[in-house]
Amino acid sequence: MAGSSESVPRNTRTAILGAAKRRGALTVGDAAAAAGVAVDDARKALLAIAEDVGGALEVDQRGEMRVRLPQDAEAALLKKSWKLKVEPVLQKSVQISQVLVRMAFGAALFASILVVYTAIAALSAQDRDDRRQGRGGGRGMVMYMSPYDIWWYMNPGYGYGRRPETTYEDRQEMGFLESVFSFVFGDGDPNEKREEARWKALGQYIMDRGGVVTAEEISLFVQEDKKGGGDEGYVIPALIRFQGEPTVDEQGNILYVFPALQSTAKVGQGIRDAFKKRPSAAQPRAFLEKKVPFTRASNAQQVLVMLLGVANAIGVAWLSRLLSNPYIAREFGVGVVALAGRLMPALQMYALTFFLFPALRWFWLRRQNSKIEERNAQKQEIEFRLRSPDPLLSDKLASARSMAKSNFFDDKSVIYSSERDTLEQQFEQLED
Repeated sequence: MAGSSESVPRNTRTAILGAAKRRGALTVGDAAAAAGVAVDDARKALLAIAEDVGGALEVDQRGEMRVRLPQDAEAALLKKSWKLKVEPVLQKSVQISQVLVRMAFGAALFASILVVYTAIAALSAQDRDDRRQGRGGGRGMVMYMSPYDIWWYMNPGYGYGRRPETTYEDRQEMGFLESVFSFVFGDGDPNEKREEARWKALGQYIMDRGGVVTAEEISLFVQEDKKGGGDEGYVIPALIRFQGEPTVDEQGNILYVFPALQSTAKVGQGIRDAFKKRPSAAQPRAFLEKKVPFTRASNAQQVLVMLLGVANAIGVAWLSRLLSNPYIAREFGVGVVALAGRLMPALQMYALTFFLFPALRWFWLRRQNSKIEERNAQKQEIEFRLRSPDPLLSDKLASARSMAKSNFFDDKSVIYSSERDTLEQQFEQLED
């Protein structure tokens, strides 16, 4: 049973297995950069996976660790652990449940309209019968609108006899029931899903530049507001995650060294050459945040949702006024009218929520997106400075590149391997 690997987060495990499959072997720095996780977490995850799949642990003369995993490591894990087998199924079940909740909220809009306007229709029909039989009752006139009339007036093809043809792009949009939930509550923050990608990009950026970078380069990836000045506190999360430390060069520039990201597993001369060329060839690129959209629903869906919401709100207000008449409540407190009366608090809350939440979200998102634009503008300004640096920044970057190094894990430097007998390796070291 794969007990150790089960404790490793799925995204971390998947990233490490994918990197190991591409490269054959990984150092702790390779794993941390590939998964975008803290160095200590990468070490624990790498060792846990190696233990469960029979990977080989190797140590070189510098004390650096390299782990070689078999090509079928992922399949080996699945064979040993039923929890890992059902993990994708559970994740899919959660996604399906979320979709069902969204659809249920949308279906509730139709149910509300149906109940409300059916109750109004029943009261209207009874009112007409009373008037034909000469009974007044003092209720006042009950106006009637069929729920089918609502569909007629809201039909995008109203006045032309038919609906326009649905295009291929329209069919690829979210379903209408989901669009109702999306309009009211939104679809979440897209930047939350990019958090992992942001740390992966930063880890790879540092590794590509030999483990030594400037604060300006780190600021391309951080999300905190940077108001200028000499404060470089925004680099602290990166230092903690990737075990970096500040250093001062001969000119007094503060640079940040990440020893763990200076060690990489050697997989052929081609990889070594790629690492040598990559720092000078790759241009700095800011990792920008995405603006949070109000909804992913199409414009047509938003219009239809708003029209339905208005129709529902009008119907709820109309029926609430009718049911506030004691005579109606007493005489027609049966059937769908009675059901509408019992559901009225919930119907009123639904109608209120339907427009209150979107209004509050609109003001909040306007403020948040303004901050995102400001942070992105700051990052783009820094990106421009790094691409076309002034003399001072140019010297600082040159100093960081001169201190950069990549410690490649050569097979010849291995002093210990878990695949070989320990005593035999000790004798070989004594002979050397």
